[in-house]
Formats: sequence, structure tokens, C-alpha cells
Amino acid sequence: MSGYYGFSNAGDDAILQSIQEGIVAASEDISITVLSNDPALTERLYGLDAVPRFQVWKVLRALRQCDALLSGGGSLLQDRTSTRSLLYYLSIIRLAERFHKPVMLYANGIGPVSKPANRRRVKKAVERAALVTLRDRSSAKELQDMGVGRSDLYVTADPVFNLPPAPEARGQELLETARLPQGVPFAAVSVRDWPGTGEFPRQLAALCDHLRRAYGMEILFLMMQPGHDRAATQQVRQAMEEPSYLLEESCTPQELMAVLGKAELCVAMRLHTLIFAARMAVPCLGLVYDPKVESYLQELELPSAGHVERFDAQEAIVCADRLMADYDAVLSRLQDKSQALAQAALRNEELLLQLLEHSTRKKS
Repeated sequence: MSGYYGFSNAGDDAILQSIQEGIVAASEDISITVLSNDPALTERLYGLDAVPRFQVWKVLRALRQCDALLSGGGSLLQDRTSTRSLLYYLSIIRLAERFHKPVMLYANGIGPVSKPANRRRVKKAVERAALVTLRDRSSAKELQDMGVGRSDLYVTADPVFNLPPAPEARGQELLETARLPQGVPFAAVSVRDWPGTGEFPRQLAALCDHLRRAYGMEILFLMMQPGHDRAATQQVRQAMEEPSYLLEESCTPQELMAVLGKAELCVAMRLHTLIFAARMAVPCLGLVYDPKVESYLQELELPSAGHVERFDAQEAIVCADRLMADYDAVLSRLQDKSQALAQAALRNEELLLQLLEHSTRKKS
């Protein structure tokens, strides 16, 4: 497995755990090796074999010994982070192909890929892959716009839709550690550091203040990747006029889901906070910083409160009021959507098993 693993990011850790559990549930005959930034952490948390993702000889040995490379999930094939990041994932795919190993692009979110040379690289990688599953329809559209002609692009869903939450009691325990008053409704808010946001923290603070004043919701901030989220979270909290709370304790993805499951509303900048909330059937307002967030909001029929680079508190408040006025209908739609996406996500494992069976038959 090649992905953004071993970086203490709750979203990507949830992807890893979901894929692992899905594969184990589908077949006990498959062993998994993960290319990880922190192999010891990956082995300790998930009991998986892991090798350092930047140690070339260990990566080569793992690729030589495997029966297939699973690249994903998540947004690996994009150059918004950097061309260097994109080239890393493409090089792992190319090395696997040099060893004649089938490559599955697993529940990938494609794009944005802006540079023409990078679009050509992604197009070639997708066209060569043995199997491609995509987590949303906009990723399929992005590949079509690149000129990818293959008809067997499977739109499934993010594997996290099948990840079970931690026990409800654990979620309650974590809320108590955050000193959140018991028995009151709350909104969970998740932000991350992002360049060019300017007035965004102050504008978002006004939305949070409104939610507390108008609907009596306490505001609880969650950090999906503390090292990247803490400063932005603090900026919003300091700009608020109303009190707020912060869940400081380091949490697993399943624990974060258990906490979110107790929220009345989620205000999410990070994609997997949005997905965790949807998995727990909690209505959500999206804060768009990347096209992948907008894509999944459309997939889930949930509203966007605005783009972080031009965020307007008054527009966001109107959006929030509209959601709250239609809360029961939004909740009902979200429950149906979440169940449908959980079913669609199971297709990833089915297709992977078919690929592995075909590969082993060829070898024998």
C-alpha cells in the first residue's frame, strides 16, 4: 500500500484502517505491507508490516516481493501540494510496473492537476493501471478532461464510510476531557492551516458566535492533524466573542467519529472531518479550501459555507440558518446518502480480490 501514511493525519489513518479492515473482512489470505513515513507507528497502531517510504532499497524489496501495488486512497494524484509529491506517488507506481506487478488506484480522489506536464503524467499512469476506482464522480470527470479514454473507471466511495466508530461511552469520555458542558447541543468545528486565508479566522469566528447565540450550541474544535491544525484553530478561538472548547487529547479516527456522532452540527474544512460526520449522519457545513471538499459536499448534497480565501461571515450565517431551518430533511437525506456510499465503498475490496485472483492465476 502506498499513500500518505505515517504522518499522524486522522483522515489518512482512517483510510489505512478502513482498507485494512475491508481487505481482512473480504479475505484472510491477503497480507499487507505499508509504505509509511513512520513504520514503527504504523506497525504499533495497525499491526501491519511497514517499511520506510523514502528508503529506496527497502521500497524496492517490498515491491519486488508483492503481488500487487495498491496506490491510495486519498488525493495522491494532484499537484496542488507540490509536483514533488505527485512525482513520488507516480514513481512508486512506475517501479511496481517495472517489476510487472499490477497496480490498483484505490478509491482515488484525482486532482487538482494544474501543470500540463503533470496532467500528461497522470493520464499515462491511469491508462496503464490494472484497475482504477475513484471516490467521487468529479474525479472521473477530471480524468475524462485529461483525455483518459478507458471505460472501466469505477466510481465507488471513500473506504472510511465503512469504518466503525469507537464505543459511544468513549466519545462521551472525550467530551468530558474537553470540559464540554454535559447535556447541551454542540457544533464540532475543524480547520487547518492554509495560505492566503486572510480574514478567514475572524469571519469564521463570527459564524461560530452566531451558532452559539442563535441555537444554543457550544463550539468544540477538533484537530485532525494537530501539528497542522493547532495555529489555525487558535486564531479562530481568539477571534470569537463567545466561549469555545478544544479537544486536546490525541484521538484515533474512530474516537473522533464517536465524538462527532454526538454533535448536532459539524463545520468542516478538512475533507475527512466532513466524511466522519457524514458517516455518523451529522449534518455538515463545508469550508472549501480545495476542490476535493467541494466535490464531496456535492456528493453528499451538503451546503458549502464558502471558500476560505473569500469567506464572508454574513453569507455563511445565511447558509447555516437555511440548514438549521431544514435540519430534519437534511438529516434524512444524509442518512440515505451515507448508507449508499458505504455500500459503494465495498466495491473497492471486491474489485481488488478479483485483481489478485487474476494475478495469481497468471503466475501459476
